[in-house]
Amino acid sequence: MRKCKVLCAILLIFALVSCLSVFTGAAKVRVVDKTSALSVSEKASMADDLETLSAKTGADCYFYYSTVHVDDIYYDDLCRELNVQVDDTAIILAVSRVAGVYNYRLFTNGKANKKITGGDYSGEVAKILDNPGVYDNIKSGNLTAGVSAFCEVTAEAYEKDGTIVAKTIIGIIVGLLVSGITTAVIASSYRRKLKAPIYPLSKYANLDLTVKSDRFIGSHVTRTRVSSGSSGSRGSSSRGGGSRGSR
Repeated sequence: MRKCKVLCAILLIFALVSCLSVFTGAAKVRVVDKTSALSVSEKASMADDLETLSAKTGADCYFYYSTVHVDDIYYDDLCRELNVQVDDTAIILAVSRVAGVYNYRLFTNGKANKKITGGDYSGEVAKILDNPGVYDNIKSGNLTAGVSAFCEVTAEAYEKDGTIVAKTIIGIIVGLLVSGITTAVIASSYRRKLKAPIYPLSKYANLDLTVKSDRFIGSHVTRTRVSSGSSGSRGSSSRGGGSRGSR
């Protein structure tokens, strides 16, 4: 009995430790403020939007705010600071404020590279960065609204990419099914259609055909010159044949 209690206690402790480790691993730091300019409420609002984006995409989403220009941020150093591993799927929005000017850049890692395609000036990346809600808010320093807009358009880009292939495949399958069913119905109707009966010509027609030939009847006239006798008179006689007349 005592051994059973000890075993149960060990299993309970193991379960608690496992749950604690899972909870700790899930509680990622989404917002990194290197400028110390963001308030607690701003960080909380950004973190909520990034958590929602992570739930929709399955990627680890981060906001990185620095005084170093985004073009001078080394990606490998950024990944190390955010603890993003090589195979991790991650989306990072980096914003910098240098001499009062805001600049921003989108970094992707892992499977997110295939989901959000194109460079800074083309493809889905450009659509996200040039979105008015993202561009206008970040450039004007309204970072909370800019991050919120960024999360919305990025989620749409992810959903669009994930559903295009699926919708295309479904459309092809539905088209094949519809065409197959239509063909089967038409073929079945032709099989069931009765052929027209052969008209019994010999039964209803009393026409007897005989072979006839027509012979052309012509006429000819033979004239013979006859010399006269002692009387001294001259004449002519004619003979002809044919039933239709002579001349």
